[in-house]
Amino acid sequence: MVPANQQYTLVGFTEDLDWNPLQFVNALPKNRLCSLCGLVRKTTALLPCGHVACSSCYEQCKVADGHVCPIDGQNCLEEDVEWRDFPAENLLNREVKCWNQQHGCTLVMAASEVHKHFHRECEYHITICPRCSATVLCRDMGEHARASCNGHAAPQEMECEEKLGHAAVAEIIEGVRKAVQEQAHEIKEHLERACGENGTLISRLSEVSQSVDSLMEPATRKVKLLQKCVGMSSSIEENHAPMNRLQTLRLFILYVIHLSGHRNNSRQARQEIHQENCQEHTRETTLEKYLQVTQPTRQSC
Repeated sequence: MVPANQQYTLVGFTEDLDWNPLQFVNALPKNRLCSLCGLVRKTTALLPCGHVACSSCYEQCKVADGHVCPIDGQNCLEEDVEWRDFPAENLLNREVKCWNQQHGCTLVMAASEVHKHFHRECEYHITICPRCSATVLCRDMGEHARASCNGHAAPQEMECEEKLGHAAVAEIIEGVRKAVQEQAHEIKEHLERACGENGTLISRLSEVSQSVDSLMEPATRKVKLLQKCVGMSSSIEENHAPMNRLQTLRLFILYVIHLSGHRNNSRQARQEIHQENCQEHTRETTLEKYLQVTQPTRQSC
């Protein structure tokens, strides 16, 4: 298939022309153009099916028992393939158009001359105006700047675009800032709530510790007193032991009621326990006096 407008890409002829598309005045023979990649190489293979493969594409057609045309899938034996060389002189003498044809150059020359013309002689090279971004011929840039360049409006447009860009960035930054502040506020509330709960727990544990200390002191006194009462009659011991158990149970119940009721005034609760301890101490003192009075009688017995 011949490319539109007779434009072809040469490979393997000269470094000046290779891989640079050329606009030929006349179309090249179809058997010089690879049916697969569309490139024009110095050597091509004419397959039995009629398709043409360049040397590179032909190597990619290999299979276990030969070659297969990738276009129609037909097998082809090596002896059925016709190799053809494209003489460089034949190709380089063909007429081509200047690479600047689309910019106004109308010269036609041999393919071997287009490189020199383009780099040394052609006056239709273009550039981009840095003020208005228009495509201008290099030879006309002075006239363009004096007469037709509208670059004076570009700074204003750029300034407007820059302001719009800054506004958009500022809006994004403000949105991110607000989101971060909201997250920080929520985290702060969670931390304050957790600290408050931990503080309450620590306070209650401290109260429990103080209450246990308050209960341990009379209990110790009771143990010492009971040790002194080892010589008492069994009736006294039987009557006094239940009393101690009931008194201990009463103190425990008062303390449980204090915890379950969630009293805010812990000082009042400690006062109640203190009063109860004082009463218990009075009873213990009375018992000690009783023991002292009855000691001679017990010794005589």
